[in-house]
Amino acid sequence: MLENTTISQFKKAITNGVLSHAYLIEGGDRLQREQTVLSIATLIMQSSDETMSDTNRYQQLKEHDHADFIWLEPTGRSIKIDQIRELVHLLSQAASDSKHRVFVIEEADAMTTSASNSLLKFLEEPGQNMHLFLLTESKEKILPTIQSRCQWIHLTPPSVRTISQQFEQLGMTVEQATWLAYHTSDSDVAKEWQADDDYWEKISAEWTLFTLLTTGDVRAFVRVDYLVTRVVTDRTSAISYLNDLIIMARDVLLLSVGQKDVFISKPEKRKDYERLKDQLSVDYWVDLIAQINFAIREVDANVAVASAFERLAIWSIQRQEGLNGKR
Repeated sequence: MLENTTISQFKKAITNGVLSHAYLIEGGDRLQREQTVLSIATLIMQSSDETMSDTNRYQQLKEHDHADFIWLEPTGRSIKIDQIRELVHLLSQAASDSKHRVFVIEEADAMTTSASNSLLKFLEEPGQNMHLFLLTESKEKILPTIQSRCQWIHLTPPSVRTISQQFEQLGMTVEQATWLAYHTSDSDVAKEWQADDDYWEKISAEWTLFTLLTTGDVRAFVRVDYLVTRVVTDRTSAISYLNDLIIMARDVLLLSVGQKDVFISKPEKRKDYERLKDQLSVDYWVDLIAQINFAIREVDANVAVASAFERLAIWSIQRQEGLNGKR
């Protein structure tokens, strides 16, 4: 739910009848933006129908099971003009069983230029008791003409440490909660991953490959099929795998540059991190992260997953051979 101050502001606006017709919710992460708009919509809808509890209303809206709550999201990679035209048509209709109608555009920055221009018609001539919420990672991705017609709500994402503590309260171990907090703030998703043996098998394979990369062990190349292609299902999961390697390398890099209170992703591996920090230079960790990012770009550009990982392994072997030659 929202912070108490924001809830109080919306309650006051509802009581005084001064709700805006358009809001731009930016910042945070996708889940945070979704929870925010659901909390606000619950307050708005509850003002029209007090027969249902806030909890039940919130769940009803979360399931998009209310005639006066319309949720629009991209089809493919964009929100097209036909979708906005249909939305504008709905905005022109009267509410069915409540005094207010709430419309949400998720990933509003995905609107095409023509779709954005079509939306301006509603923003310039809003209907009574119609409330539009645009969700975006950054308001700067939205046309200035749309920004200027909306009230802004800026969200600050919760820290990984805070998310981890929340997951621990759900019964997860410190190790599980910490790792998962680096990957999601959604407790439902976290619980699914916690119970997924295949997920943890993949994480185990990632750690094995990470340690081989940091030693320049030839097995990092030889075992790509076993450590990578056996546990990834597509390019998206391959990129996720590589991003996990970056998280591990980042932890050691932060320790290497003297960060004393590093909230590391794998607390059970702190001794290993300390050892690696002492064995390899800051430059090595910077270069390793750069090489992993290059592998991500390769996979994203349709280079074969195995080839991208093999090249990364070859780099680590050559880099270690270079270091050994200097000693």
